[in-house]
Amino acid sequence: MDTYRITDWWRYEVTEKGHIAKIDTPLEQLRKKPLEYIRWTNFGHRLGPAFRKLNKKAWPYGPGIAEATFGIFGKCLELAADQQREYRGWILDEKQNPVDAKAIAELLEWDVDVVTRAMEILCCPEIQWLEFKPFSPIYRELPVNPANLGALSTNVPAKHPGLFQNETETEVKRNKNETVRENPDSRPSASDFPPSVSASVSKTELGKKRNQATMQLAEIFRPQNQSDGTTLRNIIEHLEMGIFAERFNPEIYDAMLEVAHQCHSARKPIAMFVQAMKDPRFGYRPERKRLIKTDISRKRPSRIGQLLTPH
Repeated sequence: MDTYRITDWWRYEVTEKGHIAKIDTPLEQLRKKPLEYIRWTNFGHRLGPAFRKLNKKAWPYGPGIAEATFGIFGKCLELAADQQREYRGWILDEKQNPVDAKAIAELLEWDVDVVTRAMEILCCPEIQWLEFKPFSPIYRELPVNPANLGALSTNVPAKHPGLFQNETETEVKRNKNETVRENPDSRPSASDFPPSVSASVSKTELGKKRNQATMQLAEIFRPQNQSDGTTLRNIIEHLEMGIFAERFNPEIYDAMLEVAHQCHSARKPIAMFVQAMKDPRFGYRPERKRLIKTDISRKRPSRIGQLLTPH
Protein backbone atom coordinates (compact mmCIF):
# COMPACT_ATOMS: atom_id res chain seq x y z
CA MET A 1 0.00 0.00 0.00
CA ASP A 2 1.20 3.50 -0.83
CA THR A 3 1.85 6.04 1.89
CA TYR A 4 3.67 9.31 2.43
CA ARG A 5 7.37 9.60 3.13
CA ILE A 6 9.54 12.63 3.89
CA THR A 7 11.87 13.34 1.00
CA ASP A 8 15.56 12.99 1.90
CA TRP A 9 14.64 11.87 5.40
CA TRP A 10 18.26 10.96 6.20
CA ARG A 11 18.96 14.69 6.57
CA TYR A 12 16.86 14.74 9.73
CA GLU A 13 18.46 11.69 11.31
CA VAL A 14 20.97 11.48 14.17
CA THR A 15 23.14 8.62 15.37
CA GLU A 16 23.00 6.97 18.77
CA LYS A 17 25.80 9.32 19.87
CA GLY A 18 23.95 12.42 18.71
CA HIS A 19 26.08 12.96 15.61
CA ILE A 20 24.64 14.22 12.33
CA ALA A 21 23.69 11.21 10.21
CA LYS A 22 24.97 10.87 6.66
CA ILE A 23 23.25 9.32 3.69
CA ASP A 24 25.38 6.16 4.06
CA THR A 25 25.14 5.86 7.85
CA PRO A 26 24.29 2.21 8.67
CA LEU A 27 20.81 1.72 10.04
CA GLU A 28 22.13 0.06 13.18
CA GLN A 29 24.06 3.24 14.05
CA LEU A 30 20.97 5.46 14.03
CA ARG A 31 19.11 6.32 17.21
CA LYS A 32 16.89 3.35 17.93
CA LYS A 33 14.00 5.02 19.72
CA PRO A 34 11.73 7.73 18.27
CA LEU A 35 13.44 11.10 17.92
CA GLU A 36 12.70 13.72 20.55
CA TYR A 37 13.96 16.57 18.36
CA ILE A 38 13.97 17.08 14.61
CA ARG A 39 16.64 18.85 12.58
CA TRP A 40 14.89 21.61 10.68
CA THR A 41 16.85 24.51 9.29
CA ASN A 42 16.06 27.90 10.82
CA PHE A 43 15.86 30.38 7.94
CA GLY A 44 14.76 33.13 10.28
CA HIS A 45 13.66 36.20 8.34
CA ARG A 46 14.96 34.85 5.02
CA LEU A 47 12.59 33.38 2.45
CA GLY A 48 14.44 30.67 0.58
CA PRO A 49 13.66 29.62 -3.02
CA ALA A 50 11.84 26.46 -1.85
CA PHE A 51 9.64 28.48 0.52
CA ARG A 52 8.78 30.97 -2.24
CA LYS A 53 7.89 28.12 -4.59
CA LEU A 54 5.62 26.70 -1.93
CA ASN A 55 3.80 30.02 -1.63
CA LYS A 56 3.47 30.32 -5.40
CA LYS A 57 2.20 26.75 -5.82
CA ALA A 58 -0.32 27.07 -2.96
CA TRP A 59 -1.73 30.43 -4.05
CA PRO A 60 -4.29 29.04 -6.60
CA TYR A 61 -5.72 26.73 -3.90
CA GLY A 62 -7.12 29.66 -1.97
CA PRO A 63 -6.26 31.95 0.97
CA GLY A 64 -4.49 30.36 3.91
CA ILE A 65 -3.48 27.17 2.09
CA ALA A 66 0.21 28.11 1.93
CA GLU A 67 0.33 28.68 5.69
CA ALA A 68 -1.60 25.47 6.34
CA THR A 69 0.67 23.48 4.03
CA PHE A 70 3.80 24.67 5.79
CA GLY A 71 2.32 23.84 9.18
CA ILE A 72 1.10 20.42 8.04
CA PHE A 73 4.58 19.60 6.76
CA GLY A 74 6.00 20.41 10.19
CA LYS A 75 3.50 18.02 11.77
CA CYS A 76 4.38 15.38 9.18
CA LEU A 77 8.00 15.64 10.32
CA GLU A 78 6.86 14.90 13.88
CA LEU A 79 4.81 11.91 12.75
CA ALA A 80 7.71 10.56 10.69
CA ALA A 81 10.13 11.00 13.62
CA ASP A 82 7.82 9.31 16.13
CA GLN A 83 8.82 5.83 14.95
CA GLN A 84 11.48 3.22 15.59
CA ARG A 85 14.46 3.69 13.30
CA GLU A 86 13.28 0.99 10.84
CA TYR A 87 10.13 3.01 10.12
CA ARG A 88 11.31 6.61 10.49
CA GLY A 89 10.67 8.87 7.54
CA TRP A 90 7.37 7.19 6.74
CA ILE A 91 4.12 8.80 7.87
CA LEU A 92 2.26 5.95 9.59
CA ASP A 93 -0.37 5.48 12.29
CA GLU A 94 0.34 4.21 15.80
CA LYS A 95 0.53 0.61 14.55
CA GLN A 96 2.92 1.40 11.69
CA ASN A 97 0.20 1.09 9.08
CA PRO A 98 0.24 3.28 5.93
CA VAL A 99 -2.11 6.26 5.93
CA ASP A 100 -3.60 8.54 3.29
CA ALA A 101 -4.57 12.21 3.51
CA LYS A 102 -7.99 11.38 4.97
CA ALA A 103 -6.47 9.21 7.71
CA ILE A 104 -3.94 11.95 8.54
CA ALA A 105 -6.74 14.51 8.81
CA GLU A 106 -8.67 12.22 11.17
CA LEU A 107 -5.55 11.54 13.23
CA LEU A 108 -4.83 15.26 13.65
CA GLU A 109 -8.51 16.29 13.84
CA TRP A 110 -8.06 18.73 10.97
CA ASP A 111 -10.20 19.56 7.96
CA VAL A 112 -9.93 16.79 5.34
CA ASP A 113 -10.06 19.15 2.35
CA VAL A 114 -7.26 21.34 3.71
CA VAL A 115 -5.02 18.36 4.51
CA THR A 116 -5.71 16.81 1.09
CA ARG A 117 -4.75 20.02 -0.71
CA ALA A 118 -1.65 20.40 1.42
CA MET A 119 -0.47 16.85 0.69
CA GLU A 120 -1.03 17.38 -3.03
CA ILE A 121 1.14 20.51 -2.93
CA LEU A 122 3.88 18.87 -0.86
CA CYS A 123 4.06 15.92 -3.30
CA CYS A 124 3.91 17.89 -6.55
CA PRO A 125 7.04 17.86 -8.78
CA GLU A 126 7.78 21.55 -8.13
CA ILE A 127 7.93 21.06 -4.35
CA GLN A 128 8.51 17.35 -3.54
CA TRP A 129 8.93 17.80 0.20
CA LEU A 130 6.94 14.54 0.43
CA GLU A 131 6.75 11.38 -1.64
CA PHE A 132 3.78 9.06 -2.06
CA LYS A 133 5.10 5.57 -2.71
CA PRO A 134 4.74 1.89 -1.75
CA PHE A 135 5.47 1.37 1.92
CA SER A 136 8.62 -0.58 2.72
CA PRO A 137 10.37 -0.51 6.11
CA ILE A 138 14.19 -0.40 6.34
CA TYR A 139 14.17 1.90 3.33
CA ARG A 140 17.23 3.82 2.14
CA GLU A 141 17.48 6.75 -0.26
CA LEU A 142 20.63 5.49 -2.02
CA PRO A 143 22.55 2.23 -2.31
CA VAL A 144 24.89 1.86 0.65
CA ASN A 145 27.06 -0.88 2.13
CA PRO A 146 25.36 -4.26 1.51
CA ALA A 147 25.81 -5.01 5.18
CA ASN A 148 23.45 -2.17 6.08
CA LEU A 149 20.42 -4.38 6.66
CA GLY A 150 19.32 -4.97 3.09
CA ALA A 151 19.35 -1.42 1.79
CA LEU A 152 17.04 -0.52 -1.05
CA SER A 153 17.82 2.07 -3.70
CA THR A 154 15.95 4.79 -5.51
CA ASN A 155 16.59 8.26 -6.89
CA VAL A 156 16.88 11.20 -4.54
CA PRO A 157 14.21 13.78 -5.47
CA ALA A 158 15.24 17.19 -6.72
CA LYS A 159 13.56 19.38 -4.16
CA HIS A 160 13.92 19.16 -0.47
CA PRO A 161 13.68 21.30 2.61
CA GLY A 162 17.42 21.53 2.82
CA LEU A 163 20.34 20.54 4.99
CA PHE A 164 19.71 20.46 8.70
CA GLN A 165 22.43 21.15 11.21
CA ASN A 166 22.44 21.78 14.92
CA GLU A 167 25.64 23.45 16.09
CA THR A 168 24.87 22.56 19.70
CA GLU A 169 25.46 18.88 18.99
CA THR A 170 28.65 17.10 17.99
CA GLU A 171 29.58 17.84 14.41
CA VAL A 172 30.48 15.13 11.97
CA LYS A 173 34.21 14.49 11.76
CA ARG A 174 35.21 15.03 8.15
CA ASN A 175 37.99 13.32 6.33
CA LYS A 176 40.83 15.76 5.72
CA ASN A 177 41.54 14.08 2.41
CA GLU A 178 38.25 15.11 0.79
CA THR A 179 40.06 16.18 -2.37
CA VAL A 180 41.52 12.76 -3.20
CA ARG A 181 40.87 11.89 -6.83
CA GLU A 182 38.04 9.43 -7.38
CA ASN A 183 37.12 7.31 -10.34
CA PRO A 184 34.82 9.47 -12.52
CA ASP A 185 32.91 6.37 -13.64
CA SER A 186 31.89 5.68 -10.05
CA ARG A 187 30.29 9.06 -9.47
CA PRO A 188 26.56 8.99 -8.74
CA SER A 189 24.21 10.62 -11.20
CA ALA A 190 23.16 14.15 -10.34
CA SER A 191 20.32 14.31 -12.82
CA ASP A 192 17.44 14.74 -10.43
CA PHE A 193 16.06 17.76 -12.27
CA PRO A 194 14.06 17.74 -15.51
CA PRO A 195 16.01 15.76 -18.13
CA SER A 196 17.02 18.54 -20.50
CA VAL A 197 17.53 22.25 -20.82
CA SER A 198 14.66 23.93 -22.62
CA ALA A 199 15.48 25.02 -26.16
CA SER A 200 14.03 28.42 -25.32
CA VAL A 201 16.87 29.08 -22.84
CA SER A 202 19.74 30.67 -24.74
CA LYS A 203 23.41 30.48 -23.83
CA THR A 204 23.28 34.20 -23.09
CA GLU A 205 20.51 33.69 -20.53
CA LEU A 206 22.40 30.78 -19.01
CA GLY A 207 25.50 32.93 -18.81
CA LYS A 208 23.59 35.67 -16.99
CA LYS A 209 22.13 33.14 -14.56
CA ARG A 210 25.59 31.70 -13.92
CA ASN A 211 27.07 35.15 -13.28
CA GLN A 212 24.25 36.05 -10.90
CA ALA A 213 24.75 32.79 -9.02
CA THR A 214 28.49 33.45 -8.87
CA MET A 215 28.05 36.92 -7.39
CA GLN A 216 25.52 35.71 -4.84
CA LEU A 217 27.78 32.82 -3.84
CA ALA A 218 30.69 35.21 -3.36
CA GLU A 219 28.47 37.49 -1.27
CA ILE A 220 27.35 34.60 0.94
CA PHE A 221 30.77 33.17 1.74
CA ARG A 222 33.19 36.06 1.03
CA PRO A 223 36.21 33.76 0.45
CA GLN A 224 39.22 34.74 2.53
CA ASN A 225 41.92 32.92 0.58
CA GLN A 226 42.71 31.64 -2.88
CA SER A 227 41.85 28.05 -1.98
CA ASP A 228 38.30 28.96 -0.98
CA GLY A 229 37.82 31.01 -4.13
CA THR A 230 39.07 28.14 -6.30
CA THR A 231 36.75 25.69 -4.58
CA LEU A 232 33.67 27.85 -5.16
CA ARG A 233 34.70 28.52 -8.74
CA ASN A 234 35.08 24.78 -9.39
CA ILE A 235 31.58 24.16 -8.06
CA ILE A 236 30.11 26.82 -10.35
CA GLU A 237 31.94 25.36 -13.34
CA HIS A 238 30.80 21.85 -12.42
CA LEU A 239 27.16 22.95 -12.43
CA GLU A 240 27.60 24.90 -15.66
CA MET A 241 29.06 21.86 -17.42
CA GLY A 242 26.21 19.76 -16.10
CA ILE A 243 23.66 22.17 -17.56
CA PHE A 244 25.23 22.08 -21.03
CA ALA A 245 25.48 18.29 -20.80
CA GLU A 246 21.72 18.27 -20.02
CA ARG A 247 22.27 16.59 -16.65
CA PHE A 248 20.92 19.64 -14.84
CA ASN A 249 18.13 22.14 -15.27
CA PRO A 250 19.20 25.81 -14.88
CA GLU A 251 17.27 25.82 -11.60
CA ILE A 252 20.21 23.89 -10.14
CA TYR A 253 21.76 27.30 -9.38
CA ASP A 254 18.79 28.20 -7.17
CA ALA A 255 19.10 24.90 -5.33
CA MET A 256 22.82 25.52 -4.86
CA LEU A 257 22.24 29.00 -3.41
CA GLU A 258 19.58 27.65 -1.07
CA VAL A 259 22.10 25.16 0.31
CA ALA A 260 24.75 27.89 0.52
CA HIS A 261 22.48 30.00 2.73
CA GLN A 262 21.89 27.00 4.97
CA CYS A 263 25.63 26.36 5.33
CA HIS A 264 26.49 30.02 5.94
CA SER A 265 26.00 29.85 9.71
CA ALA A 266 28.04 26.66 10.19
CA ARG A 267 31.35 26.75 12.06
CA LYS A 268 33.16 25.92 8.82
CA PRO A 269 30.71 27.16 6.18
CA ILE A 270 32.69 26.41 3.01
CA ALA A 271 33.66 22.92 4.21
CA MET A 272 29.99 22.25 5.00
CA PHE A 273 28.99 23.63 1.59
CA VAL A 274 31.46 21.38 -0.24
CA GLN A 275 30.12 18.40 1.69
CA ALA A 276 26.58 19.34 0.65
CA MET A 277 27.60 19.66 -3.00
CA LYS A 278 28.68 16.02 -2.89
CA ASP A 279 25.01 15.11 -2.52
CA PRO A 280 23.89 13.04 -5.55
CA ARG A 281 21.60 15.90 -6.61
CA PHE A 282 24.67 17.99 -7.38
CA GLY A 283 27.24 15.25 -7.96
CA TYR A 284 30.28 17.39 -7.17
CA ARG A 285 33.52 15.51 -6.56
CA PRO A 286 36.63 17.60 -5.82
CA GLU A 287 39.79 16.27 -7.37
CA ARG A 288 43.34 16.75 -6.25
CA LYS A 289 45.36 18.13 -9.14
CA ARG A 290 49.11 17.84 -9.40
CA LEU A 291 50.74 21.22 -9.04
CA ILE A 292 52.83 22.18 -12.06
CA LYS A 293 55.23 25.06 -11.76
CA THR A 294 54.30 27.66 -14.30
CA ASP A 295 54.17 31.38 -14.75
CA ILE A 296 50.58 32.38 -14.06
CA SER A 297 51.28 36.06 -13.52
CA ARG A 298 50.47 36.86 -17.15
CA LYS A 299 47.24 34.93 -17.20
CA ARG A 300 44.20 37.17 -17.00
CA PRO A 301 41.65 35.80 -14.47
CA SER A 302 38.18 35.04 -15.73
CA ARG A 303 35.12 37.00 -14.62
CA ILE A 304 34.18 34.19 -12.22
CA GLY A 305 37.74 34.10 -10.93
CA GLN A 306 37.68 37.83 -10.21
CA LEU A 307 34.46 37.53 -8.22
CA LEU A 308 35.58 34.55 -6.17
CA THR A 309 39.15 35.69 -5.52
CA PRO A 310 39.67 37.51 -2.18
CA HIS A 311 40.82 41.12 -2.38
